[in-house]
Amino acid sequence: MDLQFCARYPFSSQARTLLEQIGKGEPSHAALEQAAGRIVSDLASSKPHIMQTESSLQSQVISFALARALLAAMGDRYVADRFARAEARHASAHLREDGPETTLQVAGELGITVAMSPLRLRFDQYLRFRPPLQEFRMVNSRLANGEVQLTENELVRLVEEAARQRIGALPPLDPTPAMTTVISSLRRQLAEVTPQPIANIPIQAGAFPPCIRSLLESADKGSHMGHYGRWALAVFMLNIGSKPVDAAKLFAKQSDYNEQYSMYQAEHAAQMKYKMPGCATIDSWGLCTAHCRTRSPLALYRRAAGAKPKRRPA
Repeated sequence: MDLQFCARYPFSSQARTLLEQIGKGEPSHAALEQAAGRIVSDLASSKPHIMQTESSLQSQVISFALARALLAAMGDRYVADRFARAEARHASAHLREDGPETTLQVAGELGITVAMSPLRLRFDQYLRFRPPLQEFRMVNSRLANGEVQLTENELVRLVEEAARQRIGALPPLDPTPAMTTVISSLRRQLAEVTPQPIANIPIQAGAFPPCIRSLLESADKGSHMGHYGRWALAVFMLNIGSKPVDAAKLFAKQSDYNEQYSMYQAEHAAQMKYKMPGCATIDSWGLCTAHCRTRSPLALYRRAAGAKPKRRPA
């Protein structure tokens, strides 16, 4: 059993085998506290912490498993997503150190079947594991015969995304009394390292159309929002008078939130004076949540807010 590998990639089958060998006894309070500390550390810092002694390597595999159990019992999707993203980034950093052979091994464990010479991946797997970044859009990919050609760095990034998906897949779990005590303390610690609820929602929030209320709820919960959802919400808020800085803050609970990038996008949208798309477009993006019998979310908002219709000059 390669304990170093298990500690670096605690979501792997080797790590699961190690946990089975250790057994499934009731975890100690100290072990749960260590797991809680791992969650807080992941949300507060970007640096992985891998100790080298055999006992510490084993305890790190255990802390990963217990951290996921705590998160499953908490039911906080935002924290779970942030944890999964941080742990996946740590694994990505280790892959860059360990080299291509380890990358292929971990990729295989995560369901990524890589062909060699050149590196390439089936089109459907690429779609499943590609990160939500501009450079990984299909229009920018090298597609031939149903396969996408990859560089080594691109493969590592795909493995990171696959790891994030696996780590973040948490089935519901009822907490034990010991877990409940640790979770209460954990929530207090997390309050110091996670963004506060959305503030400065402008104008008349009660007049927001259903699709916008749904997007705001997703943003406030930290649920995953695709590109179109984020764009529609930001542009709507800008159109009704929100400042770019407040529009950017709407996405502070997204697990991949980048303050500088979000601010740039919001300011750019404001400068370009983008208009809120109509309901047909919103529906085509899969964002429509009700049949409002209106031409656009912005028109519905204005009616609900009591705005006077614009009159054409005589």
